[in-house]
Amino acid sequence: MQGRVAGNVIWNWSGMGINMLAGFIVTPYLVSRLGDSGYGLWIVIASMTGYFSLLDLGVRSSVGRYVAYHRARGEQDGVNAMLSTSIAILLGVGLLVVLATVAALPLFPHLFKIPAEQLTAANWAIVIVGLNLAITFPLSVFDGTLWGFERFDLMNAIEIPTAIVRAGLTFLLIHGASDISTLAWLTLGTTVANETAKMIASFRVNPGLRVARRFVQKAAAVKLYGYGIWQFMLSISRQINGAIGPQVIGALLGLAAVTPFSIASRLISYASSFMVAATGVFTPVATAICARQDDARQRQLFLIGGQWCAVMATYFALLMILLGASFLRLWMGDRVAAGTTLLLTILAIGEWLPMSQWLTGSIILAMAKHKLSAIANLLEGVVAVAGMLLVMKHFGLVGVCIAFAAAALLCRGIFQLVYGCSLVGVPVRHYLLVAILKPLGVSLLPAAVLLAALWAHSPATWAQVFIYGLGFTAVFGATSLWMLGLWQYLPLERFRLGRTRAPVVQPADVA
Repeated sequence: MQGRVAGNVIWNWSGMGINMLAGFIVTPYLVSRLGDSGYGLWIVIASMTGYFSLLDLGVRSSVGRYVAYHRARGEQDGVNAMLSTSIAILLGVGLLVVLATVAALPLFPHLFKIPAEQLTAANWAIVIVGLNLAITFPLSVFDGTLWGFERFDLMNAIEIPTAIVRAGLTFLLIHGASDISTLAWLTLGTTVANETAKMIASFRVNPGLRVARRFVQKAAAVKLYGYGIWQFMLSISRQINGAIGPQVIGALLGLAAVTPFSIASRLISYASSFMVAATGVFTPVATAICARQDDARQRQLFLIGGQWCAVMATYFALLMILLGASFLRLWMGDRVAAGTTLLLTILAIGEWLPMSQWLTGSIILAMAKHKLSAIANLLEGVVAVAGMLLVMKHFGLVGVCIAFAAAALLCRGIFQLVYGCSLVGVPVRHYLLVAILKPLGVSLLPAAVLLAALWAHSPATWAQVFIYGLGFTAVFGATSLWMLGLWQYLPLERFRLGRTRAPVVQPADVA
């Protein structure tokens, strides 16, 4: 069990790292070739059509859980029923996506100011991206199949070369603003190839896998929807919150303004991805503890994990705030960096507390108490939009980022913290002292060291940025282990995955 879990974590981190590296390399190239307006247009198209991915009402997030459940019970017919039923449902959803794309096509030019020379390419891009989503809806169930069989190695062994090929073809085929439709075709081709490879891998992993009409069952559909509805609520809130910024900015401030906001948001999402990968392994542990009703151990995990999360969140936030300007200058150039650095700083400050609460969210999911979390996530979008409309006129993009940061701090930060404490039975004051204030104290020395280095000499090359970041990481890690005494928890013997028979599940699939 331990070997497989460790291997899966390594594969997941590898896949995430390759995708991030590909995005890091491709983004400045696309901005330079498409231009600020062209790249902003692409982001808006992707985010708008991304809304359609919510039409499955949580079915896709349920597939993996039920495949794992029936597999553990040796019920091959149950696996086939869940797979066949979900495919039937998602074929219907794919048809709805096609219809929604056709309906949105004539509205798009009225919502956004698209240059006349890009209008035809933009229309094709919208159609192709919608078609891509419609096709991948039914194919995506095989992600859940591989996940249910704990074959994260195969999933990432397919996704890693796909990311590399997509990046290579982008450099080969994209040369100007008119190539936005080519970019859409490229996305369609690589995505379909990726999902098809996962389908083939699923049938090889489980030779008894069958997709047939006789396995499409009403009872299976009820289970899929019943389990997935609150996961859908969480997904819709995250999707809306992630896409609403580019949509409002593009409509009110112009497409060019989408680019700096998108770049800053992407760096924040990278940090959050690392947090998810680091804390997600504790979800099955929290589930097993919850099943045994061991409240004392749940509180201990809540506090120790909270410390770890706050330490990592503080590390990422300081890294972006202190080294963000130098990083952006080298990555995107002086012009883009000048308009993005302050936005990144504001978003990093606002996301610090929410990032520190990833383990809290996992424990809430493990306790099947995530209804209020879903509602809070939905309210975040409302608060963000209201704040944007209030401050955008006077403060522009800076005001937009302040609104997003404040909404995240309130809904995914403060609320999540207080709600988690109430569920686990830990006083908020005690949690703040142990899991928040102590990690903040840890950060003072490494932050001071990095600030002194930056005052003496601002890094001007990638090598210097790397050395500064590596030095900060070393000082921060050593200070954390020394001041918090975290070394005694590093083995985490009480929570070793090998000590429990709980199935390995994703955070989004615990209920």
